[in-house]
Amino acid sequence: MLLVQLVVNFSAPWSAPCRSISPELVDKYTSLVFLTFDVGELAEFSNSWEISATPTFIFIKDGRQVDKFVGADQAELKRKIAEVAASKF
Repeated sequence: MLLVQLVVNFSAPWSAPCRSISPELVDKYTSLVFLTFDVGELAEFSNSWEISATPTFIFIKDGRQVDKFVGADQAELKRKIAEVAASKF
């Protein structure tokens, strides 16, 4: 069975915290698919996910949200991504 793991980043290009998130994580965790959505361009979609601050990261495994992280704390984001990448359902 193919296990699809997504890290969805809801961000805004004008937001300094959003720009501070390091792209190195994409290269390190090749088993994850990283998607970024601009909350300004996709406001209705962002609202459907109840995004109220940027950056917000939604972690999805096999179509189910398994975690959510709001903020630009690089160390905490790395920890969450590593946790999701290592978890087995």
